[in-house]
Amino acid sequence: MLGHSLMINPNRVLDALPALVWTAGPDGRVNFVNRWCSEFTGLSTESGSRRPWRVVIHPHDRRASFEQWRSVRASGQAGAIEARVRRQDGQYRMFLIQASPVRDDAGQIVQWCGLGQEIEDANHGDIDGRLMGPEFQSIVDNIAVPAAVIAPNGELEHLNQLSLEFFGRSLQELKGWRASDIVHPDDLAETVIYQANAHREGREYNIENRHRRADGVYRWHNVRGFPLRDSQGQILRWIHLRMDIDERKRAELELARSEQKLQSIVSTIPTLAWSTRLDGSADFINQHYLDYLGLSHEQARGWAWQTVVHPDDLEDLTMRWLTVLESGQPGEAEARLRRHDGTYRWFLCRAHPMRDETGRVVKWYGTNTDIDDLKRTERELRRQKALMGQAQRLSQTGSLWWKPSTGEVSLSDQGYRILEYPRTFEPSLAMFQERCHPDDIDIVWDVALRMVREGGNLELEFRLLMPSGVVKHIHVVAEKIEITAGEPKFIAALTDVSERKRSAQALERSEAFLAEGQHLARMGNFSWSPRTGDLAWSRPLYRIFEVSTDTVLTLDLIKSRLHPDDAPLHDEIVRRMRRGVAHLEYKHRILAPDESVKHVHMVAHRSRCESGDLRYIGAIRDVTQEHLAEEALSRARAQLTRVARVSSLGALTASIAHEVNQPLAGIVTNASACLRMLAIEPPDLEGARETARRTIRDGNRAAEVIVRLRALFSNRASTIELIDLSEVAREVIALLRGELSGARVILRVEFADNLPLVSGDRVQLQQVILNLLRNAAEAMNEVENRPRLLTIRTACGEDDHVCLLVRDTGIGLPAEESERIFDPFYTTKRDGMGMGLSVSRSIIESHNGRLWAERNDLGRGALVAFSVPASRQSPPADPNCTDSP
Repeated sequence: MLGHSLMINPNRVLDALPALVWTAGPDGRVNFVNRWCSEFTGLSTESGSRRPWRVVIHPHDRRASFEQWRSVRASGQAGAIEARVRRQDGQYRMFLIQASPVRDDAGQIVQWCGLGQEIEDANHGDIDGRLMGPEFQSIVDNIAVPAAVIAPNGELEHLNQLSLEFFGRSLQELKGWRASDIVHPDDLAETVIYQANAHREGREYNIENRHRRADGVYRWHNVRGFPLRDSQGQILRWIHLRMDIDERKRAELELARSEQKLQSIVSTIPTLAWSTRLDGSADFINQHYLDYLGLSHEQARGWAWQTVVHPDDLEDLTMRWLTVLESGQPGEAEARLRRHDGTYRWFLCRAHPMRDETGRVVKWYGTNTDIDDLKRTERELRRQKALMGQAQRLSQTGSLWWKPSTGEVSLSDQGYRILEYPRTFEPSLAMFQERCHPDDIDIVWDVALRMVREGGNLELEFRLLMPSGVVKHIHVVAEKIEITAGEPKFIAALTDVSERKRSAQALERSEAFLAEGQHLARMGNFSWSPRTGDLAWSRPLYRIFEVSTDTVLTLDLIKSRLHPDDAPLHDEIVRRMRRGVAHLEYKHRILAPDESVKHVHMVAHRSRCESGDLRYIGAIRDVTQEHLAEEALSRARAQLTRVARVSSLGALTASIAHEVNQPLAGIVTNASACLRMLAIEPPDLEGARETARRTIRDGNRAAEVIVRLRALFSNRASTIELIDLSEVAREVIALLRGELSGARVILRVEFADNLPLVSGDRVQLQQVILNLLRNAAEAMNEVENRPRLLTIRTACGEDDHVCLLVRDTGIGLPAEESERIFDPFYTTKRDGMGMGLSVSRSIIESHNGRLWAERNDLGRGALVAFSVPASRQSPPADPNCTDSP
C-alpha cells in the first residue's frame, strides 16, 4: 500500500485523468506518464517513459522549454512552462506544464510531479472539480488494476471490484487491514510507517510488499499512491494502485541466477552495435550489447540505454546525441556504460546516418567501442609519468638515454632542470660538454669512451659549471640496456648531489669543531643500550679514561677505572638506567693507571632507538681542574671567615673585658669577705661557705666567657650539628652586651618558643649573628634625637625555614643598595673592609639558606635577616610558631 522507490517500467497510474500527468527523478529524467499523455502524443507508454520528451516539443519551443525546465530543477521550487506539444496527428497544441518537487524527511528532492493542461482554447477550467465529480468512483471501478480510494486521514473509503475479488473480503473487513493478515507480517510494520509518512508529507509513494489472496497465498505487489489535490494544492483523496509483480519477482530471482551464464555468451559481432529511429529511440541492439548490459531486447529498446549511462555522463551524452540528430551528420562521444555486473566502463560511441536516394536521413546506425582499458592505460601512463617526474624532482635525479652510434640523446625534464637548459633545446652531448667543469671534462670523456669501448657500466661524480658561476656536483650511474646489431645503447641516472656534498662538508666541519670543542672542554659523548649492552664513545672519552681507541668498551672496563669508593655509586646508576630513569646526573672519580685521581661529571638522558629500544645519550666532562679550584676556593673562604672572626676580636675587646671583669671583681670581693668571716671569733662558717659558693659561681661565669671566645675565634674544621637558633643568638648577645650598653643601644629580644632546630655549624652562624648585630649598632652611632632601638627576633618562615631578623632605627638603607651591601669589598663605613656581609652571605648560602636586607617598614632604619631550612630531625614546629617575618 506504500511506495518506496520510483519505477521506470510502464504504469497505468492515473491513466483515466484527462491531462498530461508525469513524474520525473531528481535529475529531470521522466519515469512515468499516464495513458492520456501517451494517446495524445501518439507515443507508446513504454517508450515514452524512457525517452527525452523534448522530441514532442515544437522545435521553436524546445530550447527555451529545456532551459526553463533546468531552471525550475535548479531552484528546487514549483514552476510552470508553456510550450507547444505535438499531437499524434502531427498538430501542435499549446500546453501549460506545471511541475512541483517532492521532498524526503531530510528536505532532499526525491521526485518531480507534473501536470500538463491544454490552454490552446483558453479557459483551463477547474480540473479538480472534474476529478471529484460523480463519475470519479465509476472511473476507479473501471481501472484495469486493483485500486483503492483513501481519505486524507488514511481511512480506506473505496475499493474497486478487482481489489475485492483478490482479497475475498468486504470493504468493512478490509478497513482494519493494519491489524489483520492482509499484508504479510514481515512487510506490515514497514508498510504502515511508510504510508503514514507519505500521507503526512503529501508525496507520492511506491512500495513492494506481499498481499494475501483470497485462497491464502501471498503474492508480491507493487503499490503506488498518488494524492489528488484541489486548485489550492490541498489533498482531497489518495489513489492506491496495486499491480501484481509476483512473476516479475520470480523472474528477477531467475535472472540473478542466470546472470553468470549471460556474461559468458560471446557475440558473433565483437562490438556493441545498435540502430535507432529518426527520433533517437533504439529499435535494435545486437546480442553482444545485450550481453554486456544484461538486458533483454525488449528491456533495452527505446530510450532504455539512458539507464546504463553513468549519472555524471548522462546529460552531456544526451545533449550530444540530440545535437547529432538535429545536424544529420556523423558524430561521436565518450561515456561510461554500466555492465551487467554493475561495473562502469568507458566506451567510444559513434553514430552514422543512413540516407535514402534523396539524401534524407531515414535511420541511424552506431557502434560502442570499449576503450576502458585504453583509458586506464592512458591514465596509468600519465600517473606513472607524473610520479616519475615528481620522484625525479624530489630526488634531484634526471634520466638520460644515449645511442653512441648515432649520437641520439633523450633527456628527462629533471635532466633539463639539472643542466639548466630550457625544454625547447634539442638534447645532445654538446649540452654536457658546455656545462661540464673545465677541470673535469677530460676525465668524464675518458670514462664515457671506455664504457662505450668496453661495453661496461659507469659510475662517476663530476662537477658542472653553470652560466651563473654556480658549481653543481653530479653523480652519474649508467649501464648498457640493449645491443642491436652490435650497437650499444645506454641509460643513465643523473643525480644532483650538490646539497649532499655541501651537507657532508658541513658535517665534516661540524664534527671537527665538535671534536675540537670536546677536546678544549675536556668532554666526550657516549651512548648505551641497556638491552644489548652496546656502548659507544667519542674519541675524547678514550683520553679521559686513558684507554686506547682499539679497546673494546664494556661496563666492566669503566668500573675498573673508577675510584674504589665510587664503585657502589656506579652500580646504582647502572641499575637506575636499566629501570629506565629519564635523567641522570652525578659526579665520580677515576683512578688513572699512574694512581692519579680525576674527577668527572656525567649527565645522561633517556631516548629511544629506531627499533624502539631504550637508549641513553650522555656526556662526561673532566672537572678535575674545577674540583681542585673549588677546594682551593673553599680553603680561602674558610681562612677569610676566620680572619673576619679574628678581626672582630679587637672590636669586642671592651665588651669582652666587661664580661670578664664582672665575675673577676665578684671573685675578689667574695674572697675578701670570706677572709673577714673566718677571722672573727667565733668564725662565721656559714657566711664563709655562702661567700665561697658565690666565688665559685663568678669563676664559672668567667670560664664560660673564655670558652665562648675560644670557640668563636678558634681555627677548627666546620662541624654540622642540630642547633637552636635562639640559643645561638643568646650566646652572641652575651658577648656583645657590654659593647651595646656602651653605645647606648636598647636591645629588644623576641625569640619564638619551641623553634624548630636547624642543621649547621654553630660557630659560623654565631659569626653571622655577631656581624648583623654589630652592623645594626654601628648604623645608629649618629642617632641622637630618638632611642637607639635594636630588635633581634627569631620566627618560623615559609617552606619549613627558620628565620632570624635584626632591625635597627638607624640611618636606613637606600633601596638601590639592598643587594650591593653583600658584594665583596663594598662598604658604607669610613674604615670598613666590605667583607663582613659578603662572608655572612657565603655562610648562609652554604647552609642552603638566604640572607637579605630591606628598608625598615617603620620608616627608619633597616632590616637584615636570614633564613635556613629546619632540620628533618627536628620535632614538628609549635603551632604558635607560625608568624613569618
